[in-house]
Amino acid sequence: MSEVQAAEIRLGGGVFWGVQYHPEYRLRDIAAVVRRYGEMLVIEGFFKDLSELEFYAADRMALEADRKRRDIAWRLDLGEDILDEGMRLSELSNWITSQVRR
Repeated sequence: MSEVQAAEIRLGGGVFWGVQYHPEYRLRDIAAVVRRYGEMLVIEGFFKDLSELEFYAADRMALEADRKRRDIAWRLDLGEDILDEGMRLSELSNWITSQVRR
């Protein structure tokens, strides 16, 4: 966590907006990233082994397919702020709207 979650950067003639996190990532995107960097994540201690990593990724894929799987959501400690796409993207959407309407 950081006190700064979004920023506007002005450089030359450009204005760039960014956020500290990736609200655009879906659960399947996280699963793909975890699988892509699997060995490194195990070496760095985020997962005990590749089978634990695969279980984690498979859970995310299953939850992506069926958002009503509260058993998986509970195990992954994911709430509606992640599971509901509108809610997940609302902070970013509101921020962009506020920047455009200035």
